[in-house]
Amino acid sequence: MSKGGSFERPCFRPDGRLIVTGGCPIRIWQVPSGKPLGAVAPMTGGERPMFLPDGKVLIEYCNIIASVNKQLIDVAPGLEPVALGAGFGDEYYRLAFAPDGRTMVRTYLRPEQRREFCRLYDLSDGKAIGESRETEGYEQGYERAPEPSFSADGRRVATVVGSNDCQILDTTTGREQVPRMAMDRRIRALAFSPDGHLLATGDDQGAVRLWNAATGQAVGPLMTQPPVVEQRNAGPSLRAQPIERIRFSPDGRTLLIAGGGLGGVYGFARLWDTATGQPLGPESEVSGVVRAARFSPDGKSFATGAFQLTLWDATTSRKIWTAPSTSSIRQLAFTADGRKVLASHDEENAARLYDARTGEPVTPLLRHHDVVVSSALSPDGRLVVTSSMDHTVRLWDASLGLPVGPAWPTSSGGSVSFTPDGRGVLMIGDANGLVRWEIPPPVEGTPERIRLTIEAATRASLDPFGATVPLYPLLQLDPATKRAVLSSDPFEPVGKRLQELGGPTGAFRR
Repeated sequence: MSKGGSFERPCFRPDGRLIVTGGCPIRIWQVPSGKPLGAVAPMTGGERPMFLPDGKVLIEYCNIIASVNKQLIDVAPGLEPVALGAGFGDEYYRLAFAPDGRTMVRTYLRPEQRREFCRLYDLSDGKAIGESRETEGYEQGYERAPEPSFSADGRRVATVVGSNDCQILDTTTGREQVPRMAMDRRIRALAFSPDGHLLATGDDQGAVRLWNAATGQAVGPLMTQPPVVEQRNAGPSLRAQPIERIRFSPDGRTLLIAGGGLGGVYGFARLWDTATGQPLGPESEVSGVVRAARFSPDGKSFATGAFQLTLWDATTSRKIWTAPSTSSIRQLAFTADGRKVLASHDEENAARLYDARTGEPVTPLLRHHDVVVSSALSPDGRLVVTSSMDHTVRLWDASLGLPVGPAWPTSSGGSVSFTPDGRGVLMIGDANGLVRWEIPPPVEGTPERIRLTIEAATRASLDPFGATVPLYPLLQLDPATKRAVLSSDPFEPVGKRLQELGGPTGAFRR
């Protein structure tokens, strides 16, 4: 383990898997490989950093002239990423992950052909399943192909093929299960119903159709979003409203259709009855094209993301609240309990969590240095992962809004997802290939035992002001003899109390 710059005495994390070294710069290292973990910590000098008593938070501070700057970083129990298959060499790609965590679809661009393709992959070994599928009409510089939609059990996936057709693939074999389903115009959105019996498709002229996912046959009437009137110099004209997002309610009885037009200024959201194909209530007018839309877990409300984040009543289609932000929304998601909403903001280069009842922010901005292109919530709602065009992926504490560990490097700001058990993150690594970062469970034990374990490992503690207090004998001047003598060992009471509690926790237990 080596690095440039000054080097201060290391400090172990309670589980023994990480070491933090101070000086210039501050780094975090893996144990036992000795490799650096992620990026250099934000601060680059000053006194030695410390793990705090809860075993998770790193405090860094730097004396500059007469001032003291402090920063808290929640440190994840990081491990080396697990590579899943070979790297991808395409210029642009997106990933869509199956709910069961077994497969994914990669949508990618071949620059020499100026076309987009999609392909299915097995996440256990990163190998491709079936053949690559071309999506005509989504050339570079134009609208990109819609995100594939997986069935809830992860056994099927719907993707666009050609420009006006969609297909349903078996995720085990990669083969088409039913005849292709065709719309009159270019398909912009896809969605499976919760029970997997229906597939909904929407096109760029505002038309939506339901299909029987077992036979590929159309179900019910065509649902159409009427065009809007656009005022031009030659007089008023009708302008189609492309469908951008389709979502089924949790019970599958209601379909949320959203999108917009008029140069991105006007947006809409509307609910439809899946049994009759008729609209339910009035259209909800939205400021800006709707790029993200979700039902709440109980189905009583739905959220839209455009120029603002808005929550609507699913019975009346009336607005409940609008979040206090005017930054465009790229993605949104509800926590499993429906109490919070996660939204990513383009202009803010950040994601943020909001109270689903009031619309007020509950965390600070989870900020990157460039646009956040993907974000996700862990299954238990305790963590958030974000991917940015600044070529980093970050993990965040959803209750505090603090970063969990250093940023993970990525070759491209692409899609990220938690594994279904919440113990890992799937992403594109810095070698342009799919990797999985494991998130081990937190260190267990009482706060006192964890604190004493850290003090035993580092022979240092923190005073109430955050300053380091050594826990080993120091040389001091004896007033009587005028000689240097060792002081008493301040670690003795620490060691005694730690043994009374059962000894060190985690990897320090012998």
